[in-house]
Amino acid sequence: MHVSLKSRWSFRLRTALLAVAACALLLGLVAFAIRVARRYREYDRLSITYECKLIMLRRHPADDVIDLDFVLARGEYYQRMARKYALARRRPWLAVEPDPDPPIRPAGRASRPPVRLEDIPAIAEAIKGIPDVSADGDTRPGGDGADRS
Repeated sequence: MHVSLKSRWSFRLRTALLAVAACALLLGLVAFAIRVARRYREYDRLSITYECKLIMLRRHPADDVIDLDFVLARGEYYQRMARKYALARRRPWLAVEPDPDPPIRPAGRASRPPVRLEDIPAIAEAIKGIPDVSADGDTRPGGDGADRS
């Protein structure tokens, strides 16, 4: 009877290296998919946050005291941030540039007499004139019933 030193399933170094490379590739793809999913969720959360801030700014511009330039600047800032993160949500594998600083209410304006929203209807119209965030073709599911795929 002849005894073979080679078994039927012999592994060579090349086979072992290919197996390790395949496992490393698979683990790398899984790690990338997890990172992209986390970024998607974070960008989605930020986009919704800025959209909500813009809606709240339209409904309640400031604590009953209006500085038109500040309110408009803040509305434009919220709109830019919502659009930025809506785009980032669609392409979470790409890098996103840092956020610019939000507009700050000028300190010298506190000494001016307060202007009430009821007194100047033009301010309310200017705030309502800030365009909607969804005007850029936002693809978030749900909402207005449009086809969002």
